[in-house]
Amino acid sequence: MSSLIALKPRAVALLRAAILFAAKDDVCERLTAVCIDPDPAAGRVRIVASDRHMLFVATAPAQLYGKTTPVQLSAASLKPALSAFRAADIRRAGALVIDPGRRYARLSLVLADASTAIEDVLRDRENEIVSELATMAGARYVDYRRVLPIPGAIQQATPPAAVNPKLLGTICKAAELLDDRSSVAPHVRFFAADALGPQCAALSSDAIAAVMPMRAESAEYADVYATIF
Repeated sequence: MSSLIALKPRAVALLRAAILFAAKDDVCERLTAVCIDPDPAAGRVRIVASDRHMLFVATAPAQLYGKTTPVQLSAASLKPALSAFRAADIRRAGALVIDPGRRYARLSLVLADASTAIEDVLRDRENEIVSELATMAGARYVDYRRVLPIPGAIQQATPPAAVNPKLLGTICKAAELLDDRSSVAPHVRFFAADALGPQCAALSSDAIAAVMPMRAESAEYADVYATIF
């Protein structure tokens, strides 16, 4: 096993939310993918997706084995793969394991505990609850870090600039997917470093969405990350 990423089952919800932000049809293949970007120093991955108009970024704790290069999964194939994971299976699982290959990545819900290495879990297929394949995307992903606000510069009291209302439906749907409260309606809180930079929506404690603000003096929407695509 040259490369493995083991995530908590919570990552299934994060991946489902990320799919909403990936481009459905774009000449740029990388925008139709969901990127799982390992951060070995922090012991986590970032789950990223964008369609030029919006950017989704989530963080998830991870166990990383072997090579730690980004894994890009076609959103079109990832969606049916995740739909095969039933709620009961997710609750039973100890980990969501992503095993990338040359053309496909194997996504597995497995029974695991802290005392057992993931390699040993996968070697014994009896520990596997369910698995599905998703198509790998080959193009290098965009440099999404360039548009993320610097944490120290965020002023939560800064009033947000105008945001294209067509994008709010996706943002709210993602918030509903990621909110596991049963009695309280999910809410979206916008914040920004300034009125000219990305307007970020806190979807949950581990995920944000970002859009560029609309300009009143412009004839067209300015919520496009032209600098990184």
